[in-house]
Amino acid sequence: MKFNIIRVVETGSTNDDIKQRAEAGAPALTVIAAERQTAGKGRLGRAFVSPDGLYFSVLLRRQVDVAALVTASAVAVCRAAEKLTDKKYGVKWVNDVYSEGRKVCGILCESVFSPDGSFAYSIVGTGINLSKKGLESVPVAGALFADNPPEGFRDRLLNECLNAFGKLLEEIQKKPHLDEYRRRMILTGRDADIVTAGKTLRARILGVDDDFRLHVRYPDGAEAFLSTGEVTRTILS
Repeated sequence: MKFNIIRVVETGSTNDDIKQRAEAGAPALTVIAAERQTAGKGRLGRAFVSPDGLYFSVLLRRQVDVAALVTASAVAVCRAAEKLTDKKYGVKWVNDVYSEGRKVCGILCESVFSPDGSFAYSIVGTGINLSKKGLESVPVAGALFADNPPEGFRDRLLNECLNAFGKLLEEIQKKPHLDEYRRRMILTGRDADIVTAGKTLRARILGVDDDFRLHVRYPDGAEAFLSTGEVTRTILS
């Protein structure tokens, strides 16, 4: 799968940049990659802290389930990072990559529809912390390296991420990464606080179903499959 990569040193948001190019007619698989963002976005409209790292967004012109895209990107990052570093990587449902107990990557997928309601395009944005520098005030944040990454590492990582993502994208309707995503889930079997529908509830995380919905069991024994929500606190005891 051939990606058209546009590299910049700094930008506001690679997702916003790709959106502008998409509206101007850019082809599918256009990628904008940056070393820094000044107006990065996370889920639920939150600001995304963006020191020096790797931030890239991919434009897709065919409609694919958002959960499948986000989870495929997470698995691709894990594969790429493990190939290039000596660390292991896991996923925290639904869009975060963790290593050594800290978040090293966040993913944001956006689908855009035309005024008549038809699908227009999707954007898959990925932000990876390469160095702990600038993240000292964010307790949960980790990085691939404590100090600066090796020379040329950013480009190698981008290529590996896109290669892994492209392979999954070829058969994305079959969800070829489902089993690996399940294996990489770091909270399966643990109790956690989960925010969904405006409420915070304690639940045991059992895994994900075939549609990447979070499978949980509440203290009263009732089980549920959540397509939206956020795990905010994990109980380790």
